[in-house]
Amino acid sequence: MDIEDDFLEPEENSEELIGRYVLNSFGTREVVVLPYSSWRYLDWLETQGVIIDCFTADAHNDNEIYYYAPFHALLGERIHQAYRYRLVNELDQPPYLQDSFEVMFWKNLN
Repeated sequence: MDIEDDFLEPEENSEELIGRYVLNSFGTREVVVLPYSSWRYLDWLETQGVIIDCFTADAHNDNEIYYYAPFHALLGERIHQAYRYRLVNELDQPPYLQDSFEVMFWKNLN
């Protein structure tokens, strides 16, 4: 493998698709497939006190807003919203994101 191939390889399979059972708004478990990076961030949110079952069920409730979007799209968007909220409000981010461009950009704005 040459240098260019190394550069294009996602770190820790960050875009590998993984399915997990999560609670939907009907109180049943449903398989949702998201990239590894989304699950990793959601796992980190749990260590920060987020109740994952409530988080996923609440994301599924957004169906009324987004006119019947698939659950994986709703949950992926909710995870991204949590990331942006924490970023803009300068709340903790996972250690693996501390040196990311976005985190550094927001820190330097203030």
